[in-house]
Amino acid sequence: MTTPAKRLPFVLLQVANFAGASANSMTFIAIPWLVLELTGSALSTGIVAALAAIPAIVMSPLAGLLIDRVGRAKISILSDVLSGLSVLMIPFVAMTGRLDLWVVAGATLLGAIFDPTGYTARKTLIEPTAKASGVSLARANSLHEALFALGFALGPALGAALIGVVGTIMSFAVITVFFGVAVIAVWVIPSAATMVPGDGPDQPGAWWRDAIEGFRVIRADTTLLVVTAFIVFVDFVYKPTEVVILPTYFQSIDNPWGFGVVISAMALGGVIGAYSYARLAARFALRTIVLTCAIAASTLLFGLAFFPPVWVMGIFGFAVGMCWGPMGPLLNTLVQTHCRPSVQGRVFGAQMALFASGPPLGMVIVGGLVEGFGVAVVYPLVVAAVFLFALALLGVRQLAGIDRPRPPD
Repeated sequence: MTTPAKRLPFVLLQVANFAGASANSMTFIAIPWLVLELTGSALSTGIVAALAAIPAIVMSPLAGLLIDRVGRAKISILSDVLSGLSVLMIPFVAMTGRLDLWVVAGATLLGAIFDPTGYTARKTLIEPTAKASGVSLARANSLHEALFALGFALGPALGAALIGVVGTIMSFAVITVFFGVAVIAVWVIPSAATMVPGDGPDQPGAWWRDAIEGFRVIRADTTLLVVTAFIVFVDFVYKPTEVVILPTYFQSIDNPWGFGVVISAMALGGVIGAYSYARLAARFALRTIVLTCAIAASTLLFGLAFFPPVWVMGIFGFAVGMCWGPMGPLLNTLVQTHCRPSVQGRVFGAQMALFASGPPLGMVIVGGLVEGFGVAVVYPLVVAAVFLFALALLGVRQLAGIDRPRPPD
């Protein structure tokens, strides 16, 4: 029987996971709000937001290398310390009376460098803390992704509440406290619970060659490559709809409340879907889960594509989130069971770089299509593309190897 004390390493990681996710998502509300207060310019807000997308693409492979070389817990702690300092810089500079757009842009850029590193490092801590705590890998991944999704969903509401209660500037000081909680939680995890057999660096080579090792590992494992490529495609094609298509539609009917309902419903469904992964993994093969989640989620998207009443969109949005939710913990499980521990940081980092690279280009393309043809034409076409790609997975033979773990080290 696993005692509460034995579960402490995994519990502490989840405290850090929830705190870090909440802090990051609170900044997504606080930063644009502050830029608008300072400049009143939507263009400036967009430029600052774009800055946040670049470091994740460039830095994630290097972050993975640092995790594998320096250590999972050390990089998690260091990343959250630096993320907290980048946020704290805003109220500190504001006290001097020198806060302007350049300071906010600099703080955003610094945060965007460190935030993905901390997120990736915490992912690599799932397996060792779960084993030390007597928690199954499937349940650990399920809880980790569900709590991350919950923190990410609640963060914007918390951020908005902070702005209303303590003001925009001081809200960043409170966000720093959340990063501090994440730091302390990982700091007190026993070091033995942050490592697994096979940890430790491979024979080091040139740093740039080692940094891209994660991409080579993904390419060499055809199953991992197929699942990663599918999620990259979904991020490229569908993610821009949440930033371009849905806001454009709801703005055209002057219904911001409806937009919030749909996005919140999808987020809540995602939390429940991620939490359900452990039970699904105990009953079904991973290949079955991948195919079912992909096809079911893409089919349900048609319920949104033709813009029914808001309450109907909310129901379909919740169902889409719930069907897609298990994919996050499943992808974690796939990396943990197919990749040796010494490269997992780089594999997670490579995946993050790939996932971050698609949406910016997709936003430009989808935005241009919406400008030319309107949301009523573009949204069904986007959903159809995702649906056809999901159906194509049925014919991919490489998915047969998804349930075969790596050989023992």
